Amino acid sequence: MLLSVSFNEVSEKSIKLFPNPVKTTLNIELLSDNFEQAYIFNTSGVLIHTINTMQRRMNVDVTNFKTGTYYITFVSNGRAITKRFIKK
Repeated sequence: MLLSVSFNEVSEKSIKLFPNPVKTTLNIELLSDNFEQAYIFNTSGVLIHTINTMQRRMNVDVTNFKTGTYYITFVSNGRAITKRFIKK
């Protein structure tokens, strides 16, 4: 029996964001190196920050972000997975 696993299922499990909620530094851990870039948007859809160099472990300074909810979209081969985090 062949099991089919979608891109979103694999990608969702291969990205860890912590702490969440975050005050100063958002830690990103990628269990897979399939991502090319990441974009952080606010709830209005405005691009706040771009991460061009994807490494397995990254830190993003969110000190200057306003308190609220943000979305980070990871891109791989024309596909995207979005995760949410909260800035305290």
